Amino acid sequence: MLCIKTGGPAAQDRGEYLELSLPPLQEMTRFHYVWLRDHCMCDDCFVKDTEQRKLDTALIPADIAPSEVAVSSKDSSLTIVWKEPNEHRTVLSFDFLLKNRYSIDTPEIINPSYRRPKKTLWSGPELQKVPVSVQFNDLVDESSDKGRADAFQALSMYGVVFIDGTPPTPESSEKVASRLVGFCRSTHYGHYWDFTPNLEHADTAYTTIRLELHTDTTYFSEPAGLQMLHLIENKKTKGGKSMLADGFYAAERLRRLHPDSWSFLSSKVLRFRYDDQANRMRTETRIIGHNPSDDSYEFIRWNSDDRAPLNCLSFEDVPKFYKAVRDWVSVLRSPEVTAMFQLQPGRCMIFDNWRVLHGRDSFEAAGGVRRMCGCYMQRDDVLSLTRVLCADRPEMWRDAPAEQD
Repeated sequence: MLCIKTGGPAAQDRGEYLELSLPPLQEMTRFHYVWLRDHCMCDDCFVKDTEQRKLDTALIPADIAPSEVAVSSKDSSLTIVWKEPNEHRTVLSFDFLLKNRYSIDTPEIINPSYRRPKKTLWSGPELQKVPVSVQFNDLVDESSDKGRADAFQALSMYGVVFIDGTPPTPESSEKVASRLVGFCRSTHYGHYWDFTPNLEHADTAYTTIRLELHTDTTYFSEPAGLQMLHLIENKKTKGGKSMLADGFYAAERLRRLHPDSWSFLSSKVLRFRYDDQANRMRTETRIIGHNPSDDSYEFIRWNSDDRAPLNCLSFEDVPKFYKAVRDWVSVLRSPEVTAMFQLQPGRCMIFDNWRVLHGRDSFEAAGGVRRMCGCYMQRDDVLSLTRVLCADRPEMWRDAPAEQD
């Protein structure tokens, strides 16, 4: 018979799991015994210096059971002695169990290290009103990380940030990326771009024609995370206004106005491609990445110019696709969704390529110069630095339960 010693919160053996009262919670919390064994943090099972497991999870018996359980308020810990041949001992703190309990609907709001930032959606007219500006000198100030944290907060919540006061030089622009993340992501376009409309690559961005709203590198299995653009020279040109749209806001508007088209684009997989003499890039993806478990958006991937021949849908779905695209594009091109403005030298623009669509009106450059520079940045680096630098900014994270405040 299982021996449970309780010098504090109540505990009950339920066969395959342990039911435990963890202060300050009112309700009982459940943990499977196999989970408790898997999360043992003794020196034989866990490397504390690297925060990595040593225990081979696959070798834990499916019917593992304890011979003794002790709950201590004095030590704020749960101790379990297992029926394994060596009577292995597992000690887990109440704090660890509270932060990682999983018998609830939304475990990510319990452990602060797994919180996700709030997403504040914005319409085209609202872009100029949201706090998405950071001064260049504040960002590059190495004596403080406040400027970096401000930039990451804007990117996390709104998907875009403008670095104002950036000297209009390639060196200063690259310094922005270096200070923000540390390095750029190299692609077939290069490590860092400094270009004029010279068609250097097989891409319409290297021309003067209008670029409709789109996301970049849709043909990558993992599209670029952030994109930085800085117009460092613009002399004697006409036109060329920039366009931005919050893809998540556009997706929500599509869902309200055309629910069938929203369902189609959030469920059907399409093909994208990029071809030049040295590359044959292919991927398959949905246009709208929606997570139904919590009704959140994960990504938008849309660039009609990069669509492959439409041969991946059924005969019946092809007309539905064209209707969905008409509805989607009509939403994107509406003044309610698109922000249009003239980007000026000295204002560096950085946006989340998994959320914000960008474009540019056509322009005339005969006898003039329009010079743009920029780069891509890795998404994982951005997410990691955001968790580190913005951990103490509760206003940007999804709310935690009251007992964790």
